[in-house]
Amino acid sequence: MAATLRLTHKAVGAEVRRGTYDIVADGQPAGSVDMNKTIDIPIEPGRHTLQLRSGRNSSRTKTFDAAEGETV
Repeated sequence: MAATLRLTHKAVGAEVRRGTYDIVADGQPAGSVDMNKTIDIPIEPGRHTLQLRSGRNSSRTKTFDAAEGETV
C-alpha cells in the first residue's frame, strides 16, 4: 500500500505569489498545485525529498519520511 503526499497552496493575507507551484519529489517532477487548491500524490513508503518551484524561485529541499498508508 502506498503513502500519500498532500500539499495545499493556501493564501494568507495579501498573498504575492498567486501562481502555480511546481512540485518536485525525489528530484522528479510530481505535479503542480494552484492557489487555494490541494493535491494528493501517491508515494512509496520511506524517506523522500520535496521542493516547490515557481518560475526561477524555489524552496529549500526538505526531507520527510512516509509510512505505509500514511498521509503526510
